[in-house]
Amino acid sequence: MPLTAVARPHLESLAEQTLDTIHLGVRDGDDVLYIDKIPGTRGLEMRSRVGHRMPLASTGIGKAMMLDLKPELWQSLFDASRSRASRSSPTIARTHRPSCSA
Repeated sequence: MPLTAVARPHLESLAEQTLDTIHLGVRDGDDVLYIDKIPGTRGLEMRSRVGHRMPLASTGIGKAMMLDLKPELWQSLFDASRSRASRSSPTIARTHRPSCSA
């Protein structure tokens, strides 16, 4: 049975309880790959979408995944995130700093 099918009832329950956007993602190298999403009902919309990849260090779900990694790896993941951000927005790359601490 696919992970999305197994997880969906739990995601729906969490969405109902919190009214927030709920994501299901998996680590894919230095990225998180979104495999399911339930939009929140508070009027705010997340720009994420199923099938989209984002750097681990640039997203809440990615940072949560990083907590299972050795802190020594965090800097390289932040650097990968910053490198990608600098290609799309040099200002963001200069001002973005990691928010994970050991």
